[in-house]
Amino acid sequence: VQTIQHTNGTDAMTIDSSGRIHKPAQPRFRATGSAGWFDLATSGQWETITAFNVEEFDVGGCFNTSNSQFTVPVSGVYLVILRAWFEGTADSANYLRVLNQTDNVAALEGGENGNNNDDHTIQLSGLLNLTSGKVFVPQGYRDPVHATQDIYLNSAYAEFSAILLV
Repeated sequence: VQTIQHTNGTDAMTIDSSGRIHKPAQPRFRATGSAGWFDLATSGQWETITAFNVEEFDVGGCFNTSNSQFTVPVSGVYLVILRAWFEGTADSANYLRVLNQTDNVAALEGGENGNNNDDHTIQLSGLLNLTSGKVFVPQGYRDPVHATQDIYLNSAYAEFSAILLV
C-alpha cells in the first residue's frame, strides 16, 4: 500500500496493490430525515425541505442538519442526489429541486404527476461543476390544487447527498 500525505501527516490518498484508490478526506455527505412525514405547507410555491436532519456521514463538515444546507467546501465536479417519497394525492403534480441558494437558481429539478392516490418516489441526480462557498438546499413543490402534500423522509425513502468526484 502506498500513501500520499499532506505535510501535516494527514492521509490524502492510499493506493493498494490492486490499484484501488481510497481518499479518506474526500468531501461527501449523506443526510436523511428522522422517521416521519414532512408537510409541504405552502401551496403553489417552492419550499425548502428542512427535515434532512440525520447525517449518515459528513466528511468535510459541508452539511448543516439544522437547515438542510450543503455548502460546497472545495470547487470541483460533484455527484448530487435528492430523493423523496411523496404521499399519493389524486391528480397532483409534485416536484423536487436542488436550489443554488447563493444565486437563487435551480441546479437540478424534476417531478411527476401522481395518479389514483399512488405514492411515488422522485429522484434527481446529476454531475454538477460547483464553486467553493456556494450553498445548496433541497426543495419541494406542492400542487396548488391540494390542501396538503406530505413527503416521507426516513432513510429508506429519502436522501440528500453529494460527493466530490474531481
